[in-house]
Amino acid sequence: FQSETFQRRIHWDQMLHKAANKSLDLTIAQFGQSKFEQNLKLFRQAQALARTRCPPKTTFPCSAKNKNHRARPLTRTHCLWTDAGCGFSCLDDIASELSLWGSFEPLQNMTRIQRSKVSTTTDY
Repeated sequence: FQSETFQRRIHWDQMLHKAANKSLDLTIAQFGQSKFEQNLKLFRQAQALARTRCPPKTTFPCSAKNKNHRARPLTRTHCLWTDAGCGFSCLDDIASELSLWGSFEPLQNMTRIQRSKVSTTTDY
């Protein structure tokens, strides 16, 4: 892993990783460490519930049981769009159970200019 060839090959991956870490550190600093940790704790709690509850309740377009690998008709899945957002109703139930609706509002404390920078970088 220390060869010059390998290091050249992963250079841009390392730069992207470094930039993402710096951005995350700045974001956490903006929100405040304690607020971040509270939200992270809630996220991990919701994630653990989703991992155990949602897979048995979710019908995906394809499955291991589907030997022909033909996608189910979209009307017979639990996905928002094609194979994206699968299990959303189960996730909604967990969010309701944990009273998460509206509790993740980190952008609320940012200035209007900071919010506009964030929103323009997340448009698809």
